[in-house]
Amino acid sequence: MKDDFEVRKQKLLAHYQQEYAPKEPTCRWLQSPATTYEYSRDIYERDTDPAYETEEITLRLNKKEAAHSAAFLLLLFSWMYGTAYVKGKPVDLGGIFFFLVILVIFCRAFYDRRPRIIMDKAGIWSMKIGEWIGWHQVILMVKKTNTLDDHPIDTLVIHLYVKNYDEFMIVEIPLNELDLPPDRIICIAEQFRQADLKKSFTQQVSFE
Repeated sequence: MKDDFEVRKQKLLAHYQQEYAPKEPTCRWLQSPATTYEYSRDIYERDTDPAYETEEITLRLNKKEAAHSAAFLLLLFSWMYGTAYVKGKPVDLGGIFFFLVILVIFCRAFYDRRPRIIMDKAGIWSMKIGEWIGWHQVILMVKKTNTLDDHPIDTLVIHLYVKNYDEFMIVEIPLNELDLPPDRIICIAEQFRQADLKKSFTQQVSFE
């Protein structure tokens, strides 16, 4: 059974090694591919910041980012509708309603302090997933970056093995607009994972 698992695991890793390999832009006018991938271990190895000395870390929405976004929207609204008012043009009530909805969303994010990601020595939890993932389940972690927009959208892609179902699964965790930069979050996750691997290897050797 264990040998069969290792064979399936190696086939899976070989598949994703091709899937995540750097690719040329699909269109000539694009300077970079629409989506790029980078292994968490590579991000961790080039990280120059000191190791995160903690047994648990909780990440929430970045209040500063939400405040900046709300302020930008308010200035944009003032400029658009202030200019229209000065020129005597009719005000678009639908546009005002849409703006207010967006502003409320950003203001709610400013006051929303619910945990988005929790990591400790045992595993990782995300609000999006709603369940804990043990580091012993993780097969591979990759950062996916969508570079089509001016502001890159970063996601942590986790490949894991669920023993109860004997299946490999993929989950994605959003990394933007949190207390720490995406690469730093990934470094901490990789640090926890490598510590778990080292612990498991030590226990295995001791049993032998």
